[in-house]
Amino acid sequence: MVHNIAFVGLGPMGRSFAQNLMSHGLQVKAWEQDPEVRQQVAHQIQPDALASSLETMISSLQSPRDIFLFLPSGKPVDDTLDLLYGQLEPGDIIADCGNSHYLETERRQRRFEGIGVDFIGIGVSGGPKGARTGPAIMAGGNQASWQKLQPVLESVSAVSEGTPCCDYFGQGGAGHFVKMVHNGIEYGIMHLLAELHTYLKMGCGMGPDEIASTFDLLNNNLTAGYLTEITAKVVNARTHPGGQPLIQLVDDAAEQKGTGRWTVRAALDFGVAIPTISEAVMLRSLSSNRALRQEASGEHSKAVSPPHELKAADMAHVGSALALAFLSTFAQGLTLISAVDHTFGKRLDRAAILRTWRQGCILSGEMVAALLEAIDSNPDRQNVLLGGRFPELVQSGLPALRSLTGDAISVGTPMAGFASALAYVELLDRAPWPGCLIQLQRDYFGSHGLRHKDTGAIFHGPWHEGD
Repeated sequence: MVHNIAFVGLGPMGRSFAQNLMSHGLQVKAWEQDPEVRQQVAHQIQPDALASSLETMISSLQSPRDIFLFLPSGKPVDDTLDLLYGQLEPGDIIADCGNSHYLETERRQRRFEGIGVDFIGIGVSGGPKGARTGPAIMAGGNQASWQKLQPVLESVSAVSEGTPCCDYFGQGGAGHFVKMVHNGIEYGIMHLLAELHTYLKMGCGMGPDEIASTFDLLNNNLTAGYLTEITAKVVNARTHPGGQPLIQLVDDAAEQKGTGRWTVRAALDFGVAIPTISEAVMLRSLSSNRALRQEASGEHSKAVSPPHELKAADMAHVGSALALAFLSTFAQGLTLISAVDHTFGKRLDRAAILRTWRQGCILSGEMVAALLEAIDSNPDRQNVLLGGRFPELVQSGLPALRSLTGDAISVGTPMAGFASALAYVELLDRAPWPGCLIQLQRDYFGSHGLRHKDTGAIFHGPWHEGD
């Protein structure tokens, strides 16, 4: 099948993906609004691929066209769609490959239905390097349009055990929903690694070289993966040989583009607890509140215990704690994926999603493989902590995670991510939950009713009987 491929947006992701397509023998026409970016990419793509205008690009391709958008979410997408609306024909396909909100994707799909143009949402993970060499691809929308694009997308995606890390997950905004949750989990894992870095530095007195070596050691077994690997690389990166570590020069206000916040909102909408992901999002927001943070005097930090040495024998303990915290964060995201039920026409397939995440994406690593093994062994089990090798990890990891979190807090290291990951596992492990007291409080001030734990009957407490 001949594919008349158009590209809109040649930033780092767009140009890398376009180069990937061209390296597989596909002809591409591309347009970029920013003249500086056009100049930068002119020598990176086929000489005749770069169009002078959006209109020229579209008119140069026969319908049906496949139009890939690699644009920042929100207004840039809508502005481009306004320009495209009158130029397209029935049978054309628009594939939004940026990080758009899944509900916005569905709104755009409804807009283009009236002119016979399919709009599908495609999540692409792996950063510019992955987009160039083989990303993980998560698609959603009209299944017939997916099937038309499937050979192209599979040809350029990452491959694991002979299978493309590329799949279709359902109607509407399913692809962007799955990518959103992927990014939410990514926020949580990054935050855990950042908290551990702070503990190693402030709580254990380690320098950059020693911290990098520690993360190298942690890039093993269930904590092995892309994010752990790059953490070992960046914590000791220098401006030049012998120069200062970059981490000492970089502002500590962490940026965010929205997918983490969207994941938290979706969790609230679907009634799902994702505490570690939520903590990661909230603390990025707090890190950016300069005025609030600058008012703090730092006096409280002077009262904490001095750093203590982390011995080589303690590394297995740290590894178990980090592995369980990783597992907790993944479990939270997978529970959100399960909670959407038939929102996208069918249940989201957790095993298929994990297969897509095995290679080419930011979350790739041993934990994904272990989760896939656990779900494959019992697809109907919702609590992944009970599957595969995870009961053993929970048993060995809980004492380690409790100890690491407590030790770090005792030396004044904030550990909201680790504490939330710990609480999530402990509550699923049947730890005492104070919900009964909350029921009593609500009934006292609002007569909301109490539910009997044995019969399920609703009754009220003896509060206000004499009022």
